[in-house]
Amino acid sequence: MPQTKLFALDNSIHVLPPGSTATRRTNLNQWIELTVGVRRAKDLPDLSHLDNVAPLDRNYMTRDELESQYGSNPDSLARIKAFAAAHRLVVTREDRASARLSLGGPSVTQRWLLQ
Repeated sequence: MPQTKLFALDNSIHVLPPGSTATRRTNLNQWIELTVGVRRAKDLPDLSHLDNVAPLDRNYMTRDELESQYGSNPDSLARIKAFAAAHRLVVTREDRASARLSLGGPSVTQRWLLQ
């Protein structure tokens, strides 16, 4: 796997509020999970034209249609899974229709976020 430049996501590092104190260190073996949005195969359609259409008069897409037409981009999904495996994370949930992937692992494996 090629070398990847890692960086902290905006608003992902939190500091203690003024006047508070830490009472104990985080357990490095505590399991944590995060959900990642995956790029879609193609953009979702603009549905603003339905604002003035009664719900009973609308045509609705099935979840299978949503997944097959607008679900997770396979290349993006593969890249995220490869990154996860390289950093000892496991896929705990995959929802291609909503283009989301949940990853989990002990918090000690998350130190790459702070590098």
